[in-house]
Amino acid sequence: MIGVPTAVEEATVSTDAELVVTEVLADSPAAEAGFPIGAVITAVARDDEEVTTLNPAAVTEFIQAPESEPILITYQDGEESKTLTLTPETNIVSDQTAPAIGVRLSLIETIALPLHQALYQATVELLVLRCYHSRSYYFDC
Repeated sequence: MIGVPTAVEEATVSTDAELVVTEVLADSPAAEAGFPIGAVITAVARDDEEVTTLNPAAVTEFIQAPESEPILITYQDGEESKTLTLTPETNIVSDQTAPAIGVRLSLIETIALPLHQALYQATVELLVLRCYHSRSYYFDC
């Protein structure tokens, strides 16, 4: 068996899933701050409020709240824990006027598979990440 990082839907997610940045939009607050693709988000907060369930929908809702106050995002970049302060802006994501920071988030979990299935699944997941717009479990925020 070999572990393959796989995008999963919220309905099928386990407690081992991680919230991962899969895209950073150019000219967005996230891009300007240097938010890296592949970062694992560990906390999202503003003032005394914090997202208690780290999933794409909850983080998107939190970012799109009426307040456009700065948001603190703590994430793992390799072995290092870092924090960014980002202020959501409107009109970042095309066809959306809600405040956003310019990242695409996915729940990723490592699934154990036999080698031949792992190679196939890894190829499929790479294609899915490249064609993210066709999957419902990706969210713009």
